[in-house]
Amino acid sequence: DLLRGDDSAFAESIWVSVFAIELVLYAVGTVFIIFMLVSERTVSAHRVAASMDPLTGVFNRRGFAEATGRIIEREASAGRPVTVMILDIDHFKSINDRFGHPAGDQILREFAATLTNTLRMTDLCGRIGGEEFMVVAPETTLEGANILAERIRAAVERSEITYKEQVVRLTVSVGFAVVAEDVQVTYDQLKHAAAAALGEAKATGRNRSMVRIVTGPKATGNSEPEIPQQVPPYAV
Repeated sequence: DLLRGDDSAFAESIWVSVFAIELVLYAVGTVFIIFMLVSERTVSAHRVAASMDPLTGVFNRRGFAEATGRIIEREASAGRPVTVMILDIDHFKSINDRFGHPAGDQILREFAATLTNTLRMTDLCGRIGGEEFMVVAPETTLEGANILAERIRAAVERSEITYKEQVVRLTVSVGFAVVAEDVQVTYDQLKHAAAAALGEAKATGRNRSMVRIVTGPKATGNSEPEIPQQVPPYAV
C-alpha cells in the first residue's frame, strides 16, 4: 500500500509538471504571436510614415513616386489613359518673407486640404518638395485633365486663408502631362513632361494651366521601346 501510494503521488506530480510545462509553452507561444503581430504593425506603420509628408498629411516625394509608378504601369497594361500634374503655389517665397514660415506652413496645410477635397476618389496627390505638389489622375483624357486642372486652379483662387487676422489669397500654376491610351510610358517621363508644361505656365503669367501630350510606343506589340514624343506645351 505504501508503494502504491508513492506511485500515485509520483504519477500525480508528473501530470502536474506536464500541465505546468504546457501552460508555460502556451504562454510563450502567445507572447511570441503577440510580439510578431505588434512587430508587423510597427513595421507597417513605419512604412506608411516613411511615405507621408508630416506637414500636410499627403504622400511625400518617395511615397507618391512609388504609388504613381504602380498606377501608370496598371493603366498602361489595361490600355487606359493617365494624367500627371505638377502644381506650384504662385509667389510662395514672397508670402513666406511677408508673413513668416509659420504662415507658410499653414498655407501648405490648407492648400493640401483644398487640393485633396477637389480631387476625385481615384486620384492621388503628394507634396514633392517646398510648395510643389503632384497629382496622378487615372483614366483621364485630355478633356478630363483640362476640367480637373481648371477645377483645382479655381478652387485655390477662391480660397481664403486667414493668418493672424490677415487674409492670404493664393493662386496656383499647373503643368500636366497626358498620355494617350495604350501607350507605354514611365513615371519619370510623365513627370518631366509635366514639369516642362509647368515652366511654361509660370513663364506666361502664372495662375493658369499648360499641357503636354505624351505619345510613344504602344503598351503591347512593340519589342523595341522608344522615347515618348512630347508635344510642346500649350494653354488649355
